[in-house]
Amino acid sequence: MTLLTVNYITNNYDYIQVALASMFEKTQSDMIVNVIINGPTDDLRLQNLATEFPQANIIQNDEMLGFVANHNRAMETCTTPYIALLNDDIRFENDALSILTQYLEQREHVGVVGPQLLNDDGTLQVSSYSDPTVWRMAYKISGLAKLTRQDGWLRPILLKLGVGKVFKTDSLQTNHNTREVDIIKGAFMVTRRPAYEQAGMMDDVLTILYGEEIEWHYRMRLHGWVNVLVPQAIVTHFGKGQMSLSMTGKRLFADRNAILNWFLKHGTPQEAKRIRQIIIVSHSIYATFWSAFDQEKSKTHREIVDMAKQFNREPYTVQTSNSATTS
Repeated sequence: MTLLTVNYITNNYDYIQVALASMFEKTQSDMIVNVIINGPTDDLRLQNLATEFPQANIIQNDEMLGFVANHNRAMETCTTPYIALLNDDIRFENDALSILTQYLEQREHVGVVGPQLLNDDGTLQVSSYSDPTVWRMAYKISGLAKLTRQDGWLRPILLKLGVGKVFKTDSLQTNHNTREVDIIKGAFMVTRRPAYEQAGMMDDVLTILYGEEIEWHYRMRLHGWVNVLVPQAIVTHFGKGQMSLSMTGKRLFADRNAILNWFLKHGTPQEAKRIRQIIIVSHSIYATFWSAFDQEKSKTHREIVDMAKQFNREPYTVQTSNSATTS
């Protein structure tokens, strides 16, 4: 029986070629592989992927869809017990898919698993996160989080001091053991079908770039499932946008939208109000500052302020009669 469906979204041949070549070289599991070319492209190499990788199903979108829309569509049609939702900017360093699916098979209460991610220089990349809190998000929105970014000089000092354990912040810990975590980084996620059928698909309001897994994995846990980081599975992730916290334009807008969305759905009304105020005040200051130097950046910050003033969601309610079976 085929246990696993693997789903990629791409419009970059150089990335997807490395991802597929390393996956087929390293993976022993029986799998169905879907590669979604996200919208029309003039890159003939993408159109010829089927010849280069006949094991993969190449699906050409007529239009560009978001991360959520593409992966939700794959989950809705999935017939295997497990599905892997993968970025294209990765390289397999071992048989990560077999390791992760075997872990799921042996532990029926686990909903989502992820590997240890590496940077392209072989150093450890943050592979899991803690749930949002008002203070953590205020730290990020204000810009202070750049002081502790993954490639910053201060971060190694904080790791040695054990700050992550003190403040219960998973991204500031160096624990290399298999462990339960709040959020698996969305670059590489393997989930079981009953978990996402019960908790629901990723939030289709968040269709652009960031934050989808944060709310989704929290919702999984509300339904009784556990998320686990399995560092024996090792994958290189070439994306560095979150590493340097250098988000601009649509990426920055999507990130702030995702933060507000999380608190509206899962925070208290007071927390949602505070986050809304923090976004409005911080980005109003940014918009004013950048108006003298860069009109495009100033425009992005004004759009974020407008979003924070207008965006609303209903709180999420769990149907307790459908809780997961734990063991």
